[in-house]
Amino acid sequence: MINFPTTGLRHSGVSRPTEENKIMKYQSLAAALTAALVLGSGAAWAGDVPLNDPAKEAEIRKVMAERGFEEVRSVGTIDGKFEVYAIKAGTAYEIFLDQKLCMLEFTAK
Repeated sequence: MINFPTTGLRHSGVSRPTEENKIMKYQSLAAALTAALVLGSGAAWAGDVPLNDPAKEAEIRKVMAERGFEEVRSVGTIDGKFEVYAIKAGTAYEIFLDQKLCMLEFTAK
């Protein structure tokens, strides 16, 4: 505690938050949440994970059917690419697509 000799007031060293401090606190919280969302969305591309976007998965399945694949067994992502396991003429394939759904790799399994 600090004694103020002229007034006899005491100060515990803890001050009440001012309106400016509250605003800064909320701005910091908003910035942290935004950063978490932005960085978290990139985590989907970090490793081999299922694709959690039903519309994109439907688009990939449609494109693969147009390319002659009878069955698409799974769609996921790995290292920033779409990974598709599909069947064509009785043969299983592992296909990697870029973000525009152009084939990057095509391997019989």
